[in-house]
Amino acid sequence: MQAQEKNIRGFNILELLVVIVIIGLLSAVAYPNFSSWKKERETRTAAVKIKSLIMFIQQLKMESKVSNLFLLQKNPQIRILNG
Repeated sequence: MQAQEKNIRGFNILELLVVIVIIGLLSAVAYPNFSSWKKERETRTAAVKIKSLIMFIQQLKMESKVSNLFLLQKNPQIRILNG
């Protein structure tokens, strides 16, 4: 059997340098946009978390008022103590 010669060629150094320069330019253009997007996204996430926490506190406050009202109806003595 004869071994067939394969004409395998790789990239030369100039082609690799061109690709690296193109990737560098694209990343230099995209990084500031990504950076500002990331900061904006973190701010929005924090705002949503704060809003959720405020709603949770309001819900607890409403439940507390309801439970206090229930206690006042069941125990008139508490009304005297609370004023």
